[in-house]
Amino acid sequence: MFVTQKDADERRKAEGKKVAKRPVEIGQMTVTAQKQEENVQEVPMSITVFDSMDIEDKKIESIRDMADFVPNLMIYQHGMSGQNAPTMRGITARPESFRVSTGLYVDGVPILTGPGFVNEMLDIERIEVLRGPQGTIYGKGTETGAINIITKQPDNEFRGRVSAEGGKLLSAETGDKEKEEFSLNLSGPILKDKLFFGIAGKYYQRDGFIENTITGDTVDGREHWFGRAHLRWTPVDKLDISLIASRLEYDDDAPNFNMGENGAAMFGLPVPEDRKVTSDLEGKNKSSCDSQAMKIAYDISDSLTLTSVTANWEYDDNSLSDWDFSPATLSHGDKDSEYSKISQELRLNYSAERLKWLVGLYYDRDVFDIDYKIISDIPPMAGIHSRDIDGHTYAVFANLTYPLTKRLSLITGLRYEYEEQDFEDNISHLKADDSWNELSPKIALEYCFTPAIMTYVSASHGYRSGGFNWTATDPQYYSYDAEKLWSYEIGVKSAFLNNRLILNGSVYYTRLWPFLIHGCWANLLKLLYLA
Repeated sequence: MFVTQKDADERRKAEGKKVAKRPVEIGQMTVTAQKQEENVQEVPMSITVFDSMDIEDKKIESIRDMADFVPNLMIYQHGMSGQNAPTMRGITARPESFRVSTGLYVDGVPILTGPGFVNEMLDIERIEVLRGPQGTIYGKGTETGAINIITKQPDNEFRGRVSAEGGKLLSAETGDKEKEEFSLNLSGPILKDKLFFGIAGKYYQRDGFIENTITGDTVDGREHWFGRAHLRWTPVDKLDISLIASRLEYDDDAPNFNMGENGAAMFGLPVPEDRKVTSDLEGKNKSSCDSQAMKIAYDISDSLTLTSVTANWEYDDNSLSDWDFSPATLSHGDKDSEYSKISQELRLNYSAERLKWLVGLYYDRDVFDIDYKIISDIPPMAGIHSRDIDGHTYAVFANLTYPLTKRLSLITGLRYEYEEQDFEDNISHLKADDSWNELSPKIALEYCFTPAIMTYVSASHGYRSGGFNWTATDPQYYSYDAEKLWSYEIGVKSAFLNNRLILNGSVYYTRLWPFLIHGCWANLLKLLYLA
């Protein structure tokens, strides 16, 4: 079936009228938050889930849009497209650290840096936002939670959608600006019951509306491309193989800055006008994100499944920005960096009526190549950084759900993770290396008063792994250790009126010790120990 946006909307209205005639049930959504299929109301943790209908109804087009509907979660853009910093339960990590406190996973591909912390919400099956430490199952970078995005699987049904939007942004100051957006997704069988395909793509363009008073041009235009291809093969009933590749490109004007009222007053300058900047630099912000993943799932029996997820992720960042708020060349930033991660996870899942367990192995390799120049006509202000960071992570983990009585179950898990990194300064030729290891346990009890009312209590450990400060000038601050936390949570999940009313709630207490603080630019991260 292939439909246009208009046809889809009309069909949806008709279906909505039919649905309105029968009782509406909610809360019967299956999630894979613990890397096994479970009803969301039976998982002992705080979870917010969006299915494809929720994503469409709420017009969720990015992870920042999604965050507006999730308690305890904020995601702010770090000045440029393609760079975001998630904050969950009040804890965050700046993108310059190449670490996150909340991990992002797209079809099993881990995205654990602020640069590249993005995903287009096109042809998405489900979004799961897990609040609280997820170190036992997901590992580093999930000290406060994880965001799990699952795209739609192609199958025997042909599905398609085309969407086009256009319009103008009205501005009396800089003139009307155009905006346009096109998207497409199509999926279906190549060979019935055996081979399936899926494609999705999007183009977005918006004119700028901030004027550079030096050149008279607008300086904040946006142009984005996105594409994804999915090939799924099921040669036998027990085997499911998926290959997924995607690319996201940003070709934007550079972010521009101006002084605020206090800054202008300090230097005796007039207050800057809104949406106007003065810069002698055209600037740019070009970046791209590539991802390839292969997932193989084999059902050994009705209860036992072996799963392998192999992934490659790369993010390139090329930007030129004016940081000095003036037409003079006092401080221009020129950045050309590359980040990449290759990961492999192998896990064995067992799932019976109430007894569930999984064991797994994990490996990844991170490579960060960072080149950054500060261009200035004043020699003391100029500088250059050219540094490489190469790291490896090894982990083994297990998780168990065990029924103690008819109504009481124990959930426990443990993960051991070892990480090592090599650091090299390409200017001074200084080299350094460091390593970290961490045990991440979790224990929880859940009690079902009725099939519709469950309460739980849990204690879990999370951490943000150690690393290197790529901007540090003092060797004593080159590396930093991991930030660690324990979180304790009590919650209840309940359904009433034949699943027409869902009432969930939780309270939590989190203790960080030690924790990372962001210092001045030269000494980016420091570890602070407090009782």
